[in-house]
Amino acid sequence: METRSSEVTHLTTRKYLDAWCVFFWAATPTLFSLFTFGLFALMGHQLDAATVFTCLALFNNLISPLNSFPWVINGLIDAIVSTRRLSRFLSCSESKREVEQTADSSSPVLSNEQSAANFNDMAIVIHDACCAWSCSNEKEWNMVLNHVTLDLPKGSFVAIIGEVRHVP
Repeated sequence: METRSSEVTHLTTRKYLDAWCVFFWAATPTLFSLFTFGLFALMGHQLDAATVFTCLALFNNLISPLNSFPWVINGLIDAIVSTRRLSRFLSCSESKREVEQTADSSSPVLSNEQSAANFNDMAIVIHDACCAWSCSNEKEWNMVLNHVTLDLPKGSFVAIIGEVRHVP
């Protein structure tokens, strides 16, 4: 719950940053023109129609890159955070988990010839598996997956995508 609370705090900060980006996206053309023409007048120059219209045409060409700059920064921050998280995950050491295999009389049993032929082409074969996990400080196992069957051929590219939920 502490991790989720921290994540919500960071997401809230990010949404405020997004709101400021939208504000600047909407206000940039006006503010940019006001500041430029104000500084131009304060420096003692005379504003005429030709100068103003030429500058406004130039500003309109520059608005899109100026408005996208905050989103570029936001995207770079997201990419850096994601890269760090992936790097941390991929550099973790491998850990061996205890696998308990139980015989189930209702599950079909293949003959030795059939199983050898099927398993040679498979990278992973899981049939009617029930998987559980527990934190080191918990004594009870929490059921995570129940009755899972999975056959992955060698050389296949697989991604598991879905919602991560905390079940108390």
